[in-house]
Amino acid sequence: MMEEIDKPGSILRAERERQGLVIADVVPHLKLSEKQVEALENDDYAALPGDVFVRGFIRNYARMLQIDPEPLLNTVRENLPQKTEIQPPRDVGIPFSTGAKRNWIHYAIALVLIAFSVLGYQIYRGGHPGAVKPVPAEKPAISLPLPKPVAEPVAPAPQPLEKNPASAPVPVPREKAPASAASAVSAAPAQPVVGQGPIRLVFSAPSWVQIRDKGGRLIYSKLGQAGTEQQVSGIPPFLLTIGNAHQVKLYYKGSEVDLASHTRIDVAHLTLQ
Repeated sequence: MMEEIDKPGSILRAERERQGLVIADVVPHLKLSEKQVEALENDDYAALPGDVFVRGFIRNYARMLQIDPEPLLNTVRENLPQKTEIQPPRDVGIPFSTGAKRNWIHYAIALVLIAFSVLGYQIYRGGHPGAVKPVPAEKPAISLPLPKPVAEPVAPAPQPLEKNPASAPVPVPREKAPASAASAVSAAPAQPVVGQGPIRLVFSAPSWVQIRDKGGRLIYSKLGQAGTEQQVSGIPPFLLTIGNAHQVKLYYKGSEVDLASHTRIDVAHLTLQ
């Protein structure tokens, strides 16, 4: 029983449960699936991508829970299977017998003799290599009479256009000045503001909070630190999930909300209209 608790996954699961968080609360922060988080907490490393990813998951999980990741990483290095290094095969020289060496010498001599024979045959067919063949005299170039250039007809010069005194310059209509940028650009839809709003959270201990607005959009997802507070605004109704709810005070439009009636196993689920 003691060995199971000392495993990295068991330590992470115990700390998560102590903080009142469920697996669905940590999945968005770790960017993992619920099956991967369960495999990590069960120390089932074979179900995860690889050793490097396992160490990265454990480090991020420990930081999210605000515990030191180094002892867990040291333990997981001992539990991961060690890779055996594959040694390249040694180069074993093949001994050659004395007879084989003699055969190679005979082959080399035969090749040299064949090369000399081919060279002598080529010299015999082509005559003496030093003889210079006479260069045939160049034939005089035949001059052909050039055709006489044909004179191109000269185009008549363009006549200047007569000015019409009766015609008045046509006024160019001036473009209307563009409307002011303030009136042309439609007002952007208001985005949820974190920092000031109708929802106010006061944390006495670390707590993971998720808030969704009217359209189901996630407007707040964060681990609140002890001794801090946070204000969030958006479009009601709001759907809230608060971990470690007994250590959090919730205020909505200036009034405190009783979380005890909405809390089960230290996690509160409620809707604010």
